[in-house]
Parts: sequence; C-alpha cells; structure tokens
Amino acid sequence: MSNKQIARLMREEQGKPALLIDGKPVFASYMWTGTPEPEVFRSAAAAKEFAKAGVHCYAFDMGLNEWCGPGTEIKGNDAPATHFDFSKMKARFERVIDADPQARFHLRMHSEKTTADNWWLKMYPEEVEVTESDTIEINRIGSTVQPAQSYASVVWRNHAKMFLREFVHQIDSMGLSDRVIAWQTGHGYTGEGFKWSAVGQEIGDFSKPMELYFQSWLMIRYGSDEKALRKAWADPNATFETAKVPTRSQQLQTHHMTLRDPLTEQQVINYYQALSDLNSDLVIDFNKTVKEENGDRALTGAFYGYIFELTGNDSYWGVGKEARLSGLQRSGQLGFRKIIESPYVDFIATPY
Repeated sequence: MSNKQIARLMREEQGKPALLIDGKPVFASYMWTGTPEPEVFRSAAAAKEFAKAGVHCYAFDMGLNEWCGPGTEIKGNDAPATHFDFSKMKARFERVIDADPQARFHLRMHSEKTTADNWWLKMYPEEVEVTESDTIEINRIGSTVQPAQSYASVVWRNHAKMFLREFVHQIDSMGLSDRVIAWQTGHGYTGEGFKWSAVGQEIGDFSKPMELYFQSWLMIRYGSDEKALRKAWADPNATFETAKVPTRSQQLQTHHMTLRDPLTEQQVINYYQALSDLNSDLVIDFNKTVKEENGDRALTGAFYGYIFELTGNDSYWGVGKEARLSGLQRSGQLGFRKIIESPYVDFIATPY
C-alpha cells in the first residue's frame, strides 16, 4: 500500500476547514447517488453532467452487498471471513469510472444487521436488541418490522471491524485506494447512528449484551463503589451485578418536560450516558479501524449529532408523544464532545 495521503482537512487562516485532495485545496462538492450495480451505473448520465461541471466526487452506500453472509442456508459456519463476498465490488466502481474517469469516492460503509430475515441475526440471536416486552427490536418503517443487533454486541462489533479491515484491503488490492477520499462508517438505522427504538414506540435495549455493558459502565463510573451507586440511585439494594437497563415506563417518564431529576432518576440518566458513550465509542472505534488499516490516507467520519432532529421527532416521524419525550436522550447521540475531540474522526454528517 502506498503511503501517499489522498485527502485531508486543513484549517485556513480564517479558521474554516478546507478539503485537500492530492495536496490541493478543492471545494467539497459531491454527487450523492445510489450504490452502483456491477452491470450498470444508473446515474451515469447525471455523473457525466457533474463531471462537465468539475464535480468528480461521488458518495454512495457500500457494505450491504459485500457483508452478505454464508447464504440463505445457515450451516453453523462461525468464521466471519467467509461471510464476505467482494467478487462484484470492483465492477461497481468501474461503472462509475466509465462515466467519469476522474471519479473519486466517498464510501458510506454500512454495518447494521437488520430486516426480519437477516442471516446474521439468525446466526447470533443472542446478540439482537430486545425491547421491554422481551421481543426483538421493532423498527417501524410503514408496516415493515425489522429487528437489529444490539449496539453492545461484542460479536457484531468485532465482525464489523473485521469487515472494514478486509474492505480496505480489497480496495487496495484492486488498485482503487487513490480514488477513495473518505470513509464514512455507519451503524444504526440507515447507518445514521441511532436505532429506530430511539424514535419509535418500542423501547430498548434489554438484551443481555446491553445489560452486561451497562453493568461494566457503572463499575467504571462509580469506581466499583457500591455504596456510591446505591446513594446515586437512591436504592439501598442496588448492586453492579444486578443493575438493569431502566424499564420502558422509567425511560418514558420525567418530572419536568424532558428534564430528569438526578435525585430520583439517576438510573435512567446513567443508562442514557452509557448509551451515548457506547454509540460514540462505536464511531471512534470503526473510524480508528479504517485509519489503522489504510495508513490514515483518507478522511474518516460518520453520521452523528442529530441534536435538533431527534429533539422534536414526534411530528417528523409521526410516532406520537412518547417519542418526543426522550427521543434525543435514548438516541445515543449525546456523546458529541467525545466525537469531535477524537483524532480518528475527521468529519461528521448530519441532515440539520
């Protein structure tokens, strides 16, 4: 792999960030398009027009086709490397290059395992997010029901990092490294860093992986001091070994609008703090994985910081008052400081 730096950010004298590609400052203008198909790039005509206007950067989703699993028949194969198929990947990029020989790529990498018939969730049912009613997470998109893995699943996290490393390696072996200017890692609903349970009627995450993560987080937060935990939670029976994710009713109840009282609601406050720590850690960990694998030659970032969107999501998502009450808090997107201070995150993307 070449050590040549493809893209980086530079702070101009006025304090504004500037994008440099091949060492030259450029205006960050993109064509956002659907994932190219191996046989045809359906946005080729538009891409040619963009190219005529001097726009050669293309952003699109990747990962859903390549992290495809062992097939429809689950045979108990627990070797993640066999779950990847890169045989058609180069052709996808070539179709874009056919339309614009100067094409550069901003890859939106998906790692969320979702949909009711998802092979990964069938192989690892214990890693699936669980709602208050002890059923799989329900993601409502119209009438569609979609389960998804828990953010706290160590199995999924390790597999996702393995996939990212292998994807970077494949890009390099195909001679495409110099064309990739940005890697945008994505998990959560549509890769945007929040679960549908953050804005829908179902409340999570009550899976075993999340329970174990929360207990571990509490031990660090309170320095393994159970007396401190009991005092904070106003619960003389609280222990690190028996601490649970707050119930649905606890998560959906506050004493004053969206504000929570630390004297009586510290358990919920701690859970949301832990969730945001976990979510932001995933962004940082995935970005770090890419940077370590490609030698920090391109930008890395993620969707994060949906502060305004998730605060008032009841009307946007059409899911009622319950979502509005704690949508932002239970989104896991309150780890913003950790994200922007990380040396592994070069940029964030947010619709508002």
